[in-house]
Amino acid sequence: MKVLVVNWRDIFHPEAGGAEVHIHELLKRKPPDWEVDFLSARFHGCQTLEKTPWYTIYRLFSNFFLNFSFFWWWQTQGKQKSYDLVIDDISKIPLATPWYIKEVPVVALMHHIHGKSLYTILPWYLATYVFLMERFFLRAYVRTPLLAVSPSTTRELQKLYPYQKLSVVYNGVSLAPISFETKIAEREKVPLVVYLGRLKSYKRVDHFLRMAHRIHASHPQVKFVIAGQGEEREKLEKLSKDLGLEGCVEFYGFIDEEAKQALLRRAWVMVLPSEKEGWGIVVIEANALGTPVVAYEIPGLKDSIQHGNTGLLVENGSIEALVKAVEKLLEESSLWEEFSKKALEWAARFHWDEMARDFYARIGEIVEEFHGRKTL
Repeated sequence: MKVLVVNWRDIFHPEAGGAEVHIHELLKRKPPDWEVDFLSARFHGCQTLEKTPWYTIYRLFSNFFLNFSFFWWWQTQGKQKSYDLVIDDISKIPLATPWYIKEVPVVALMHHIHGKSLYTILPWYLATYVFLMERFFLRAYVRTPLLAVSPSTTRELQKLYPYQKLSVVYNGVSLAPISFETKIAEREKVPLVVYLGRLKSYKRVDHFLRMAHRIHASHPQVKFVIAGQGEEREKLEKLSKDLGLEGCVEFYGFIDEEAKQALLRRAWVMVLPSEKEGWGIVVIEANALGTPVVAYEIPGLKDSIQHGNTGLLVENGSIEALVKAVEKLLEESSLWEEFSKKALEWAARFHWDEMARDFYARIGEIVEEFHGRKTL
């Protein structure tokens, strides 16, 4: 089967995140008869054609106008390529593919709605443009099979439009959970609290630093690590210095998979102060290595974190609540052990092999239904 996947970014993009990991891991497990073309936007220093063992990437479009240029590409070239399926992996501005791709089945993937969080990332005029485009073009998918990565995302979508074919296909993790005994053996002797993710304004890593400042005042032995890269790094390093945290907070920058796993094995707690998440793959990754997670109670994280079992969810935006939750886990060893064990059990449900089986079973149903309608 010849399949087209389109996303603004691919897995090699410098700003690739959870959405790109999601589709990449699924395509690594694709059926043997699938031949996949992956269309995405260009980035500085990229190759316009790049082959992976699982699919071929074509970087054809400008990053800012992919929604317009993909429409033109489909009309002039895509129709002639005899694709059997189009997977529209929605990121940034929706491409509204169901309005103009009628010849083959379209399946849309949805991670989260950006909504008003755009105003914390972009200048107001760009944020307004993307906000309105997102809101308008999401209407195109009302009658299209739409797979969301969490129940929270489905609820957000249903508040916008009456989607008729909306279902959930979860994110997963590649690594197998370790044993609790291994976690205890490898956990840092001195309490270690980590943030792992991109350094973007909507991730609110400044809240992590302000939390660290308050915890450090009463627990000077605790260490903190921020792992990830992004345009906020310089500002965050300055804030850390201004708060007097240079001795207890380390910035790791980008870390590879091996280093990420080593960090999560050593960590006592991971903290995610994000404003918006679709699911939070890193939550399950942390849980698979026995690390409980503390986060704000927001869509996505409300699904990936089992409050009171695998971590704690606190009032959105309350740094004081973050402080209390983290201190609770650092101070109450029996509670931490209970959370760590339950985190390991929870993460075991979300291996990518299982998630991929669910995904491709659903794809098979969608393709079969499309061709059944065409013969009526």
